[in-house]
Amino acid sequence: MDVISSRKRKAYSVAFKLQVVEALRLSPRPNISQIAIRFGVDRKRVREWNNSYDKLRLIVDAKKKDRKKVQFVRQVRSQEIEDGVLNYMKEQLNLGISVKNKDLQHKALEIAHAIGLLDFKASNMWLYRWKKRHNIKLGNRENRRQPYHFQQQINQYTGEFWGQIINLHQYGELNYTTPISSYLQVEQQPFIFGQF
Repeated sequence: MDVISSRKRKAYSVAFKLQVVEALRLSPRPNISQIAIRFGVDRKRVREWNNSYDKLRLIVDAKKKDRKKVQFVRQVRSQEIEDGVLNYMKEQLNLGISVKNKDLQHKALEIAHAIGLLDFKASNMWLYRWKKRHNIKLGNRENRRQPYHFQQQINQYTGEFWGQIINLHQYGELNYTTPISSYLQVEQQPFIFGQF
C-alpha cells in the first residue's frame, strides 16, 4: 500500500510531451528507456505520447493560430482621420469642453468626406479601435478636463497658502501644535469642483 500512495500522478504540458516524442524520434537509435530516464518519465507515458504524436501536434498548431488571431492589428485606413480626430479631441479638452463618442464619430466622418473617403463609416467598432490605438478612455469623468482658468485659480490659492506658511515660519510665529487653519487668512467659500 505504501508503494501505491508514494507514486503521485503528474500532469505534463502538451509542449513537454512533444519535446519528449521529438527527442525520441530524432535520436539515431530510438530507445524509449533512455528517453524516459533522460526526461524523468515512465516508459509507458513515452509510448502513449509517441502513439498520439499527431494529436499533440494538432493541439499545438491550433494554439499558435489562436495567438496569431489575437495579435492581428487592423491597418489604419487614413492617418489624416486618426490625427484629425485626435487633434479635435485635444482642442476640445483644452477648452474645457467634454467630448462624447458621438462627437468623435461625427468629426471622423467630416474629415473622411473632406478627403474624399465617402465609403468610410465611423462605426462603434472603429471608435473602439481608435481609442485603443491612442490609449484613450472616455468615461463620465475621465474626459472632462477643467479649463485653463480653473487651473490658474488652483495655482493662486496654493501659492497664497504656501506664502503664508513661509511668512509664519520666517517670523517664528508657526507653532506646530496649533492647527494651521487658525493662522491662515483665506476666505472660506463653498467650493464645488468644476463650477465657477
